Amino acid sequence: MQILVEPLGHPSLSVLVETFNQIGGEFDIDPCLLAAIAEEESTWNKLAISFDGNYGRGLMQVDAAFHPFAELHIVYKTPVQWVTGANRTGKAVDVPASVANGAPVFDAHENLRYACGSILAPAFVHYASRADGDVCVIASYNAGIGGVDDALAAGRSPESATFDPSYVSKITASQAWLAATSAANAMTRQET
Repeated sequence: MQILVEPLGHPSLSVLVETFNQIGGEFDIDPCLLAAIAEEESTWNKLAISFDGNYGRGLMQVDAAFHPFAELHIVYKTPVQWVTGANRTGKAVDVPASVANGAPVFDAHENLRYACGSILAPAFVHYASRADGDVCVIASYNAGIGGVDDALAAGRSPESATFDPSYVSKITASQAWLAATSAANAMTRQET
């Protein structure tokens, strides 16, 4: 399995490298793929909130409309302190500090573990026999297994099910870059 090595000049990714490697190892999912999806979904921001109605949350933008893990049921009994997060477009959004510091969806480790166990791993199993299985898995992260299956049944590509037609290509390009960078950085570190 590929090991993600910290790419120089990416501080927001640097703090997550160990998490991607650990959770990727637990689920036998390429850490470079996980990092690429997280880059596309949240630009590696564990406090990210979706721009589309506040459903996608955290590092992997787990959607509260489909995953109870991402729901926030909080009753404020004291004045609320706020921290500034950002949605995936980079627009700053305020998140209650008690949410950011206490909700599992905003814990990068827990968010990634949930995304792997409840979204990606089932998709890998579902598409294991397909030649284009990896493409289907990436597309299903955005559109759901049902959305990708519907596209395939209609004779369309897996990518056609996603909200952004370039979603899969952006992630595969980022995954390839992260893998190449990791390999180069690992060799450089061995030489020194």
